[in-house]
Amino acid sequence: FWSNLYLYTKDNTSLKIQKNGLVISLNKRSIQENNPAYKLELLPGESATYYLKGQTLSGHIGAWQIFTEKEFYRPSRLSITDKYIIYTGLLFIIILLNIYNLIAIKDRIFAYYIAYIVSFIVFISMKSGFYLSFGFPGWNEGLHVVGTFVVLFLILFSGRFLELKKRMPFADKVFNASVAVFLLFALLISQNVPYSCLLFNIYSSLFFTFLLVVSIKAWHQGLI
Repeated sequence: FWSNLYLYTKDNTSLKIQKNGLVISLNKRSIQENNPAYKLELLPGESATYYLKGQTLSGHIGAWQIFTEKEFYRPSRLSITDKYIIYTGLLFIIILLNIYNLIAIKDRIFAYYIAYIVSFIVFISMKSGFYLSFGFPGWNEGLHVVGTFVVLFLILFSGRFLELKKRMPFADKVFNASVAVFLLFALLISQNVPYSCLLFNIYSSLFFTFLLVVSIKAWHQGLI
């Protein structure tokens, strides 16, 4: 998530710097890891002072982990990125099943669901930083922009699944209008327009509340 995250090591009167973050490509990092990683050289009984300087588009909570060099490079060690990759593999199985359903049943709802899962996979790659491994440049707004498309395809799928056009015409109009709203949010966030992420979060919260109410109403109408 960090645009930059620099580690400074105090060395007598000077400071050594290890640059990291989305503005630094993997091949220019001291450790070529998707998540910010740094090499610390500290002898037993020795003390050292480190300074961190970071910049990000929005607030984040994270944890620092310290590994020995042997543990960090252990081939069998599962990093958080590896776990995301395994999760992505499971999602691909769901995509294949729904491609089969789309071909066999020819219902547009499966196309919406496939698009939703694909966008969610891209969202995961942005969240884990795995996309950097393919040589793509770091994209500060990427997680938020892709997030709008995840919600957008969820709207299309949910509206079809809940049969809103037949059961609740007004709710169907709200869903259709929301598709346009989230497309607009994607554009605004990609251009880093101030407060666009905040407005997106507020509108998303209101929409998901509305989705919950509509879903319960459809259930009471007899939709299984």
